[in-house]
Amino acid sequence: MFKDFIVALSLANLTFITIWEEVFIDFYEGTYFVDFPDYNSLKAVMFNVLLLTLILWGAMRLLRKSTSPVVQLAARALFLLLLIIPLSGAASLLYSKFWAISLLNLFGKGCLVALGVTLGALALYDLACARRYTIRVATVVLVLLSPFVVIQFGKAAWFLTLAAIGAPIFFIMILLVAAQEARQVLGTRA
Repeated sequence: MFKDFIVALSLANLTFITIWEEVFIDFYEGTYFVDFPDYNSLKAVMFNVLLLTLILWGAMRLLRKSTSPVVQLAARALFLLLLIIPLSGAASLLYSKFWAISLLNLFGKGCLVALGVTLGALALYDLACARRYTIRVATVVLVLLSPFVVIQFGKAAWFLTLAAIGAPIFFIMILLVAAQEARQVLGTRA
């Protein structure tokens, strides 16, 4: 049960990998740490990850109770199809990076497409033979990637905290500077 929740949370977090990148990209590139990520965007992404986690976890719990082999096979196939979303997001993020472009130039587009087709064919063969190796490997990979949930939510919580306490602290600093300037002005008059 706990493993299902971790797998669902990790899959939900990785599903929103491109959204996380969009939320945090303005902060890291070109702003010189002046502008924080949007407060509402952070909350929305966190909420969406948790909502998708609950949906996936609930579906896993319901499907574990099913005894129909057709439902079990459809659930495994759907799980593998859901993995395409985070893989596509990770590929789009990596494709813009330098090493991925050099890898594409080294092997060529056809070789990488052949690799993807081969992996897809192996997954279909695994589903057809009901061996579940692909499901086990995907589950282990998702469990291993689950600490990234803590990292993403930690960064988001940090920025939300800074946004919440940053404005009052800035206001207090302005009041202190204004009071200091007032003392200097009053001190020069006396």
